[in-house]
Order: sequence, then structure tokens, then C-alpha cells
Amino acid sequence: MTMHAAGTEQPAQAHVLPSQLLTMTLGFMDMNRMYSADAADWAKALLKVRDEFERKYPDLFERFTYRQAPDTKPYSRDVSEFLTYVQWGRNVRVGNPDYAVLQIKPEVQRDLLDPYRDNPRYALALQAAKDLATALQDGHLVDASLS
Repeated sequence: MTMHAAGTEQPAQAHVLPSQLLTMTLGFMDMNRMYSADAADWAKALLKVRDEFERKYPDLFERFTYRQAPDTKPYSRDVSEFLTYVQWGRNVRVGNPDYAVLQIKPEVQRDLLDPYRDNPRYALALQAAKDLATALQDGHLVDASLS
């Protein structure tokens, strides 16, 4: 517990794993849009917004690992494993032969947030995930390339 003004106790905020943050983020993303299923696209997008989010949500990306060689796309094992998990778990539609495009299934999306909703320990992480979903969508950072 954390003490706040007037002696009120607030539950400590949970430190979330990359898979938890990404799960929450998918829970807030528009189900009617098509997203890239390429882990490199997601890693690049997360790196692009990381500094901005670190100011508001310190340590949000502390558990993510990235690797990038010169002239290559960034790689994050965390992101790659997560996207593989949601595809195998049939949480998203990947109805294309190259698994290049994914879409969040409406019947699954609401379930993505259930483990975290109504738990005060995840309140900050849920807000961060909602803001992250908005940033990724507004910036078209993980939209599918249909070319």
C-alpha cells in the first residue's frame, strides 16, 4: 500500500509485463481496423512513442527488450512472442496467406481487459494502454499496408 494525503491508502500500482501491456492495448483498439501482423512494425511503433510515454508513465516500457542492427527493422522478442500468441490463441483474425494483417475479434476484445478491469492495481496501466492504443491508431503506426 502507498500512503497519500490525509492518510488514505492507495493500492500500489502493478508493474506490468510487456504481454500484459500489449493485451490491454489491444483491448482498447478499434476492432474495425486492419493492423499489421509484423512484429517489426509493432516494435518500431512502440519505440517511436516510448519517449513520449515514459514522461507520463515512467517505467512503462522498462521490461521491453529491443534489438536493432544498422539498416534493419527493430526487433523485440516480447512483441514477436505476443503477436504469435494472439494469433495462435485465435484472439485476432489473420485471414490472409502471409499473416500480414490482423484484426481484433469483437467477441474476444472485451475479454482482453477482464483480468485487469476493476483492479485498482492496474488502473494506471489501463490508462497507459488506452493512451497507447490511441497514439498507435491516431498515428497510423501499426495500420496494415494493403499494397
